[in-house]
Amino acid sequence: QEHYAKKVTVEELARASNMSKSHFCVFFKASTGMTPVEYLIQHRISEAAVLLKNSDCSITEIASQVGFDNVSYFIKTFKAYYGCTPSALRKR
Repeated sequence: QEHYAKKVTVEELARASNMSKSHFCVFFKASTGMTPVEYLIQHRISEAAVLLKNSDCSITEIASQVGFDNVSYFIKTFKAYYGCTPSALRKR
């Protein structure tokens, strides 16, 4: 959770946990109900929502701050989680 904005691979997470990649994925999903990638994306989107509500940063800046390199993908993913675009959430 501390390093969610950085590029993180499942292999790195598994290595940090002293587990094989497959064992880590099984353990993580059993613990959280999500895959590591799903969890990371959800966390990034949640952090983006906080920034959208509490900052004047542009959508592009926020996408970058939470670890998305591609703004279009960020907007698409955000909409999948919140049912609206980042700019629509900000206007609310």
